This record gives sequence, structure tokens and C-alpha cells, in this order.
Amino acid sequence: MAISAIAALTERRFIPKDQLGDDGQEVVGASAFSIRPLDGVMHSHVMSLSRFDQSNGTISYTHEALMVAIGGGLVGWSNILDPVSGDDLVYSDAAISRIPPVYIRQVAMEIIIISELGVEQQKNS
Repeated sequence: MAISAIAALTERRFIPKDQLGDDGQEVVGASAFSIRPLDGVMHSHVMSLSRFDQSNGTISYTHEALMVAIGGGLVGWSNILDPVSGDDLVYSDAAISRIPPVYIRQVAMEIIIISELGVEQQKNS
């Protein structure tokens, strides 16, 4: 049976958990991140920077692994406000450092998760 290549690294919206209503749906004015899966080479790099605990089968992602995931998978955002001006914070590599760490981790983990899903699983997620 032939291996299926990655068809497309399709962008999707990721809404942080605290931006969802009690029903799990996006609330009006929610902040959102535009992300895409990592390609195979980038995902392998993330995994090489991670630690596998054989005693319990868990993977711990280092800061470096999370930053590689962000660098390869975060492609934009919406409704992230600059606290000084009150305007939308324009997406750029430099502006990523202004996103609070809790959200950086959530976004990076979501990028890693969608990068590991198969084609059928991505359609259903």
C-alpha cells in the first residue's frame, strides 16, 4: 500500500478555551489564532527537541520545541488587542513575543496535535 503524502497544510482557526462560551462555541469578539499543521520535516524537528518519558509514555515539549511549532504553524491572529493603543495588534514575528505565555503554549500544542492527525482525522476535527 502506498504512503499518502501530505495533501495540504490547510489553515484553520484556533480559539483558546477561555474565549469559548459555556456551550463550547466561540463567543462574539473572541480572540482567534490562524494556524496550520507542520510539514513532516518541521514536525520531526519539534519531536527531536521534545522529551519522551518511557516510564509513563508521555511527551514533554521543551521551550525550543514549542517555539519551532509556533514558528512553523502560527500564521496570523485576530482580535488581539494592544493594551497601550487599544488597537488590534498587527501579526508579525516580533509581535508574537507580546502574546501571553499561556496562549503561546495552547497555540503551540494545538499546532502539534493537528500536525499528528491523519487526513481523515483532520477532516473530522
